[in-house]
Amino acid sequence: MKRVLILGAGTGGMIVANSLAREMRREIVKGEVEISLFDTSSKYYFEAGFVPYIVSAFDEENLAYDRIKLLDPKVKAFFGSEGTVTKIDLKNRKIHTATGKEFSYKYLVIALGATYEPSLLPGLLDDYHTFYTFEGAKEIRKLLSEFQGGTIALLLATSDIAPKCPIVSGKAPLLIDSYLKNVRMLRGRYKIVVATPQDHLHAQPEINKVLEEKLKDQGIEYVYNFEPAQVDARNKEVVSTKGEKLKYDLLLTVPPHRGPKVIGDSGIGDPFNFVPTDRYTLNYRKGKETYDDVFVVGDVTNIGVARAGAVAHYEAIVVSHNIAAEIKGYGDRWLFYGETICPYLGAIYTPAEKGEAWMPWWTYVKNARAFVGNKWGWYLIKMYYLTIPLTLRGLI
Repeated sequence: MKRVLILGAGTGGMIVANSLAREMRREIVKGEVEISLFDTSSKYYFEAGFVPYIVSAFDEENLAYDRIKLLDPKVKAFFGSEGTVTKIDLKNRKIHTATGKEFSYKYLVIALGATYEPSLLPGLLDDYHTFYTFEGAKEIRKLLSEFQGGTIALLLATSDIAPKCPIVSGKAPLLIDSYLKNVRMLRGRYKIVVATPQDHLHAQPEINKVLEEKLKDQGIEYVYNFEPAQVDARNKEVVSTKGEKLKYDLLLTVPPHRGPKVIGDSGIGDPFNFVPTDRYTLNYRKGKETYDDVFVVGDVTNIGVARAGAVAHYEAIVVSHNIAAEIKGYGDRWLFYGETICPYLGAIYTPAEKGEAWMPWWTYVKNARAFVGNKWGWYLIKMYYLTIPLTLRGLI
């Protein structure tokens, strides 16, 4: 029996599980292969839709799904405490769960995602609003629907680790502006400011150019090299390490990111609890220590690509193919070349604007090309977002 254990049922984990179940269906029926998936929850949230959700461009039914309904029945699923991984033992090919059970494996896929640590920025928890969780997005959606005017500050508190969905520094303020201007009809009664510790809004030059021009056109301010030192909730201001002060009426924050605690507890991560990964094979590689039976997918990797669902999707295709090929004895292995899509959203669909979007794409060796967001891009993005169940089933 060859057991494949998949840790984490996010975008990458779900695609690997479903793709393998379909590709290895005969071997599973014969009892030669077993695929198991572990996660703390049976609820899947489509995180890429959180920003459109806060401006009422999407509803909860477009974001929340039951993993059990999306999962191939040939996959053994463990959720809740049964699916909570407490230790990963690579040398002995075993994992441990919160229920005290131990599972051995022939192949291991680590797809545990990233976590958020708002407590790392002093004072942030005193005035913490983020759309990086569903509950946080739900709160912000309500706040924006009741907003009457003032300064909205989007703070990227991500000095040491690049955030998930790096285009958020432009996408979020642009969609909020579109909503407040054309739905809430608050033109002239608010200001939006983006503060980032980087010297750009996006690392890809052409994307950064589009974001800078679009923010300027819409009257949205952005501040570079703003490294936050603390949040003063009483005075409604963020203070930088240089003593600069960012005043606000509503603070929205992209929180500090870290890898899962179990990665650090198991002694297999980098200083931030992300998993050292070969950027081409997606195998575990920490210095000279390499495990060809261990694959890493999604936000938990540290290969230097954007942390985004599209990246996890591309990685999952490579990993599921390579595991199936090895089990079946094909001998061919695919490599991951850094394929990345980071959807640009410049305006929501309203009677005043018909939506604006595009899907910039790049790899390790090719930068994103110049583009112009348009309404057809909005329809394309919306179609992609609404068909996420097909993606998770490994059908797209």
